[in-house]
Amino acid sequence: MKRAYSKKLATFLIALTPALFLLNGTAAAKPAGRPAPAMICKPVVKAKAKGNTPHIARNKTISKWKSIVISLYGASFANINKAKIISVPTGFSNGKWWVIIRAKPCKSIGFGTIRAR
Repeated sequence: MKRAYSKKLATFLIALTPALFLLNGTAAAKPAGRPAPAMICKPVVKAKAKGNTPHIARNKTISKWKSIVISLYGASFANINKAKIISVPTGFSNGKWWVIIRAKPCKSIGFGTIRAR
């Protein structure tokens, strides 16, 4: 009788093992934590600048884009890393490098800023 019970238990555990691995895999695949914050974006802002090197032209263009965004929408939108970049063409003409940035200025709204009334 003891042997029959242990065979049934072994069969049950062998049948259950794949299901346990599947459950463990799905639980581990879902990251714990808060969801990504929502973004608010404004219409596209375009800026163009020239420089002696592509790096200088790019930095001047980003600076110009930020100043335009600050004057239109405020400093909270003036982060190029949060912006949705539309295009960044670069070229060389008349001995100068030029860069044009077309991007939508965005800012994230965190969970602490949304309040129910």
